[in-house]
Amino acid sequence: MTLAIGLSVLAAFLWAITNILDKTLVSRYFDDVRSLYIPISLTEFVFGVASLSISWAIFEPGHFVLAIVGGGAFVVMGYTYFHAAKIEDISRVAPLFAIVPVSTAILSAIFLREIFSPITYAGIGLIVCGAMLIMFRGSVRMIFQSRALGLMLLSAVVVSFYIVIMKYLLEYYSFWSVFGWLSVFSGLIGTLLFSRHWNILLIQVKTKGAKGPWLAVLSETLSSSAGLISTLASSLWFVTIVSAVSTVQYVFVFVFSLIISRYRPNLFREEISPKIALQKIFAIALIIAGLLVVS
Repeated sequence: MTLAIGLSVLAAFLWAITNILDKTLVSRYFDDVRSLYIPISLTEFVFGVASLSISWAIFEPGHFVLAIVGGGAFVVMGYTYFHAAKIEDISRVAPLFAIVPVSTAILSAIFLREIFSPITYAGIGLIVCGAMLIMFRGSVRMIFQSRALGLMLLSAVVVSFYIVIMKYLLEYYSFWSVFGWLSVFSGLIGTLLFSRHWNILLIQVKTKGAKGPWLAVLSETLSSSAGLISTLASSLWFVTIVSAVSTVQYVFVFVFSLIISRYRPNLFREEISPKIALQKIFAIALIIAGLLVVS
């Protein structure tokens, strides 16, 4: 259990760095999210092939279908997330992934029969409340009128399907094979869906330089590394709790956003006044309390 917690926190740290890079990408280098997804999908594919080279397994036909669905779900998750990050503060967007433990718990209970005590679900509830508080802007109504919220709700539900599929496949195959095939299919689907936007990508490289695509490769490399670590953690512990512990990512995102707002405001602008900082600190306290309960 201790190893699984450590792996989950490490994955969260890497995902937080990825969030900061992603916000920089959509703010400074990519006007069109679809062109951004080309280098990301190619990196995902390469990462998947590298994983399969470590442990190769041929899935049963039905399991291959699940892997394809999981790969497609990951593409939808990323696409909606990048759109949300483009129109909203990353320190507000990233915490909305805290919805994932709730939807994952529901799906896990239905498909994997993972049932936990009321105290565990109470901890997950604290995490979600903390994340929603970070999105608060004067009234609850404004939260639910946010376009970013709608995009992230879809993203969170879709990634829950990805997590449940991953956990199910881990009952039959090694985590290298599961992570590898999910990454390969995610990379292939993303590349095929956005292949028509190569010209846009080339134009952006000519006008803004190649730094953007290389940062996208770095971001996806870190994200894939975090995903691999999270997959390993899920193979060692309950998928719902691993998903909940990983929400410490939002603490890291908040801290990184404060640092960037103070020392590198040219990268992207964050709405961080003393009042909002206190609001987010309280939200983080709720998240930490939830983490302590579920662990």
